[in-house]
Amino acid sequence: MQFCDSRLDATTEKLFERLEGELRGVDELRLTDSAWLAREDLRQWLEPLLVSVRARGGRVTFLRAPASDRTGFRRTM
Repeated sequence: MQFCDSRLDATTEKLFERLEGELRGVDELRLTDSAWLAREDLRQWLEPLLVSVRARGGRVTFLRAPASDRTGFRRTM
């Protein structure tokens, strides 16, 4: 919901800057649902953050299959 709110009050960049800072120390990120990847506007903000986690040697896993497998992230059961 914060993403929708940020679109209304033009704070999307701040929201993702804060999220990027919070993810800096993360070694493993588990996403319970990836339906958000189907939303192009949200995916374009989130994908670079997920790529950044992996680039630092972290692991990104989905507990459900991504809506689109363009991300290259691993899925776990």
